[in-house]
Amino acid sequence: MIRVLAAKNDAPFSSAQLNLLSRHLPSQVINAAGRYKRWQDAQAFLWGRYLLAEGLQYFGLEKHMLTDIQYTTYNRPYLPVPLDFNISHSGDYIVCAFTDNKAGIDIEAIRAVDINDFSSCFSANELSAINDAPDIYHEFFRCWTIKEAVIKADGRGLSLPLETISVSEQNVIEGTTWFIHKIDIARGYQAHLATNEAPGQGISIDWVSLPMG
Repeated sequence: MIRVLAAKNDAPFSSAQLNLLSRHLPSQVINAAGRYKRWQDAQAFLWGRYLLAEGLQYFGLEKHMLTDIQYTTYNRPYLPVPLDFNISHSGDYIVCAFTDNKAGIDIEAIRAVDINDFSSCFSANELSAINDAPDIYHEFFRCWTIKEAVIKADGRGLSLPLETISVSEQNVIEGTTWFIHKIDIARGYQAHLATNEAPGQGISIDWVSLPMG
């Protein structure tokens, strides 16, 4: 089963909300948020850890495992349990994907960018499709989030060149087939999930709010 948790991050936490979070997240996590200067970044970090804690509990694991996060040589976070997770945030939204296989998720707010700055990340056909699209930025971020989801699932980050990943429903990389799933979060955003589970497994998308007490 693939589960995606999502949350909105569009306003600063109140002191009451921060107090609630401090009771639901390890103190190390709360303290780590202090390294961010912008409230949006600090809260994105806290939301990501809160979504991770919620997912762990859903799958029968303890949320104190948040302090057990480890990193691969490519700096991909993981936990020493048979459950994979991946977090992404952009603009007002945070998403976290869970699977007992492998998953990568990417969300991006659709905005104006200079397509030429990213030309090396796309094939000639992909660039042509982007530039010919009725909404070039919508198409750009559709393609971008697919590629980002695949490299995050693969786990090697940008050491796997983006131009080698095709904008299609499947990507085969060194014998592993990555299936692409579109994730609908909000208007003005593109989000995709890449997983080595076949599409028939189903995806659950659930919205999470802060606890009431």
